[in-house]
Amino acid sequence: MKAISEQKLNPAAKRLQSAIFEFYHNLKEEIVEDLKYFKSLKNEVESLQSQLETQKTQFSNEINRLSKEYYYDDHMNAILGVYTDIDEYSDLACNYLESIEKCQRLEKEL
Repeated sequence: MKAISEQKLNPAAKRLQSAIFEFYHNLKEEIVEDLKYFKSLKNEVESLQSQLETQKTQFSNEINRLSKEYYYDDHMNAILGVYTDIDEYSDLACNYLESIEKCQRLEKEL
C-alpha cells in the first residue's frame, strides 16, 4: 500500500516541486525587473529634483537682479525728479530775472 501511494504521490510531488521552482524563478525575475524600474524612477526623481534646484537658483537670482534694478530705477527716478524740480525752479528764477530786467528797462524808458 505504501509503495502504491508513493508511486501515485511521487509524480504529483515532482510536478508540484517543478511548479514551485518555476513560480520562484518567475517571481525572482519580476522582482529584479521591479527593482530596475524603481531604480530608474529614483534616478528620474533625482534628476527632476536637480533641475528644480537649478531653476529655483535661477529664479532667485532673477528676482535679486530685478529687485536691484527696481531699486536702482527708483533711486534714479528720485534723482531725476530732484533735477526736474531744480530745472523748473531755474526756469522760474530766469523768468523772474527777465521780468525784473524788463521792468527796469520800462522804468528807464518812462
